[in-house]
Amino acid sequence: MDRIYHIKDIDQIASEIIKLAEYNVVRIDGGLGAGKTTLIKAICKKIGISKMVQSPTFSIINQYVHSKGVVYHLDFYRIKEISEALDLGLLDLFEMAYLNFIEWGENVEQILPDQIHHFQLDTIGEFHRKINQLK
Repeated sequence: MDRIYHIKDIDQIASEIIKLAEYNVVRIDGGLGAGKTTLIKAICKKIGISKMVQSPTFSIINQYVHSKGVVYHLDFYRIKEISEALDLGLLDLFEMAYLNFIEWGENVEQILPDQIHHFQLDTIGEFHRKINQLK
């Protein structure tokens, strides 16, 4: 998936990501304000999570219940050392969860599983975003 989309079409992008998902880890990178959390919210809504999805910037991990298992939304913006992520039990989460959504994955890249979906999200003006699938 490599395309530019209007933010009003985010539900379509979310559906496409769901169709692509064969692994339980989805990493979405992008700068501040690129729309990472907004995209993850749209994906969670599409898979049937009714709880309000919020950015885990301060909590680092948000957990949502899904009929197929737990969904984790992880934001590693404030993680400075790999040991901090390991202390959170990150490796166990990857194995236990139905889905894991990761923001700021570059801060923990060396301990992420090999089998992930990796997307780059960039701002192209006020109402457009570019999404590239890196892996």
